[in-house]
Amino acid sequence: MLYKVPDPLVRRQLEHMLGSKLFIVTDQQAPLLLAIVIGTLNGKPPTEEELGIWLLGWEPGFHKHNAGVRIYVGRLRKRLAEYYRTEGRNDLVKIDVVGTTAIFTYNYESPFMPKVPFSLS
Repeated sequence: MLYKVPDPLVRRQLEHMLGSKLFIVTDQQAPLLLAIVIGTLNGKPPTEEELGIWLLGWEPGFHKHNAGVRIYVGRLRKRLAEYYRTEGRNDLVKIDVVGTTAIFTYNYESPFMPKVPFSLS
């Protein structure tokens, strides 16, 4: 059974990740992750055009034939996979990105995952 990860846990995980070696050393990965996660938590994930304007300095309407944001998002997915293979392998919460939307799940392999079922209340 999948359980919804509470927003405060997602925010704590995001803060933890942004302080990790893998995200401190990158140029656009940390701001991109921040924009996607906060937008998703607020119920309005950023569009590709919004990210292009904000991160890449695009003019509105320029995005139609430009894969720049998709390339950055693809790199972010690789960075997230590397993070969860290394520094984040024991983290309780996992953050993934699909398109420009963040997906939040529990890491059931984490040693910090409770061994008893969550309360249904």
